[in-house]
Amino acid sequence: SFDPLTPGFIGMASMLSWELENSPNTTLPFHSTYYPQALANHFFAYDREPLTNDMSIQLNSNYANNLCDQLGFLADPYLGLNNKTTLNCQQHVLGTVLHEIIHGLGFYETLNKATGAWNLNDPDIYSTQLEDHSNMLLWPTMNNTQRIASLSQNNLHWIGLNAAVQSLFLQSHGAITTGHWPAGHISMHTSNEDNPSSAGSHFAKYLYPNEIMEHTQDLDDPKNTIGLAKQVLQDIGWPVFFNGDKPLISEIKDAEIFTNTSYQTAFSIFDNDNVLHYEKFYNWSSSGGSPYLVMGFSANSSDQLIVADSDILISGVTNGLSDSPDTLRQLTISPQANAAGITTITIEALDADGNSDLMSFDLIVNPANTPPVVSITNPSNGHIFLTATQSFSAAANDAEDGNLSNIDWGVRAAGGNWQYDYGVSGTWTKNLADGNYDISACVSDSNNATACDQISVSVSATADADNDGISNADEIAQGTDPFNNDSDNDGLLDGEDPDPLTPVNDALSVPAMSGIGFIALCLSMLGLGMARHRKNQTH
Repeated sequence: SFDPLTPGFIGMASMLSWELENSPNTTLPFHSTYYPQALANHFFAYDREPLTNDMSIQLNSNYANNLCDQLGFLADPYLGLNNKTTLNCQQHVLGTVLHEIIHGLGFYETLNKATGAWNLNDPDIYSTQLEDHSNMLLWPTMNNTQRIASLSQNNLHWIGLNAAVQSLFLQSHGAITTGHWPAGHISMHTSNEDNPSSAGSHFAKYLYPNEIMEHTQDLDDPKNTIGLAKQVLQDIGWPVFFNGDKPLISEIKDAEIFTNTSYQTAFSIFDNDNVLHYEKFYNWSSSGGSPYLVMGFSANSSDQLIVADSDILISGVTNGLSDSPDTLRQLTISPQANAAGITTITIEALDADGNSDLMSFDLIVNPANTPPVVSITNPSNGHIFLTATQSFSAAANDAEDGNLSNIDWGVRAAGGNWQYDYGVSGTWTKNLADGNYDISACVSDSNNATACDQISVSVSATADADNDGISNADEIAQGTDPFNNDSDNDGLLDGEDPDPLTPVNDALSVPAMSGIGFIALCLSMLGLGMARHRKNQTH
């Protein structure tokens, strides 16, 4: 889990259950001794507590308290796989998790640091190999006072046989092996060092070569290898590979690409006992003094017509041999020209002890992808919008994917920058001001091939095309013709006509009158007409 911990702590682990050997049988080797549940399950060859986790690991989620922040760097913990972090001050998450898993497997004592008594009332299997070198007594044979005393000085040693053999090997190959003793004993962390609560369950801070199971992460501590902790776990009962640890290649999943394209992915390679992890003890003159992962690599393809062996490249590998210390490797595959089909790629890693690991995956090379097609169906290129709101639509199709409904629309004013609305389904609506615009519609298929269509439009909503006193947009809204200033042909401009859609001359309306008044008006008009007639006759 990721939860806040005390500032300065990167992570912590605990066993959730223990098993005590107190029965007459000898399934667990040491009587009256507690075993962490994971180790007990190994001896019994089945999960004794199937409903309970064997261990709990908690990582500090309070990144504000890490060393980088204290030094003024803005850096999250290192999530990579290499032994070294990007910044020296970063906490190494993989190294922290591996450290805590090792605790969970049994690199852990159960002593009450205040009283010297056993927290579980009986000793644990790990503590049976802890010795106070000043009195040559093992923890289980000491009294409480003696155990407390052994934690207050630098005399606490690990004396397990398997770890001693490895210690003697290191002493025979290295000029400096601080914390290693002639009998193969190894110095352990005590309370007179930093963080006394960690005493007994870690190697001494000054141990050299550096180990992942020191109680703090120093810059030179290994982060992705188990080191001497392997022999400690072997001493408490865990089995190991006697011909050295085999290398481990991380999973590479099946993949698909198109003809005439390359495939790239990454994989990790681990090897616990590789000499790279003891770089100070190895002669690196053949590489100009630069340490590297001592490992052989090979790669082959089941169908040479699709991918030839020579088409497969692994970063940090020259002539089949590793020349890089990197854990993370890049894999690049470039199939044969115009090839299509399926081939199985197999990567093999071979270490110096003759141990190997294989990783195989299928690479499917499909015929070249057909890009999609998109067309703006409404409006047409050069269209002039007379409305304040503008609507656009497009149709898109792909040979492999079929109809594409999500369209990325773009608009830019003349001389301006593109602005986009992504993943629009259906009609795209905008409220553009008067002006000239470029409109684009783009789509992508499932293989990231893209296609676009583009048109130019104009918006003239606030203008008055027929000079009748009404904007184009308002004329569209009320139903009059924006290009005819007298839509009903009644002699009045639409902007002055109270009823611009009815063909009546509203200016000549006759007021209501009585019958006598109407007759008088007619006689008057008749007399006016006769007078005009006589006048015309005199000319």
